Amino acid sequence: MIDSLLHYTPHGIVAALLGALGWFGKRAASGFAADIKDAKQRLVTIEETTRVQAENHLATIQANTSKTVEVLEDMRKDQAELLGYIRGKNS
Repeated sequence: MIDSLLHYTPHGIVAALLGALGWFGKRAASGFAADIKDAKQRLVTIEETTRVQAENHLATIQANTSKTVEVLEDMRKDQAELLGYIRGKNS
């Protein structure tokens, strides 16, 4: 069937159709390549943002941990003083 169709079709039209198909294919491929490049760039941006957020959270946790330790040490000292006071009253 294709042989008979090509037999009655001028060769210039077939070449033009194939060229047009190739051109559209190349345009589509370059569009896909641009989309992939854009997606990769967005992924790099997301990874960078996530890394910065993780570092900021770690710094916050470290700062808060040292403050918490200080507060707990103060509470321990206060509790020891209170316990000594109560023991002195009960003696």
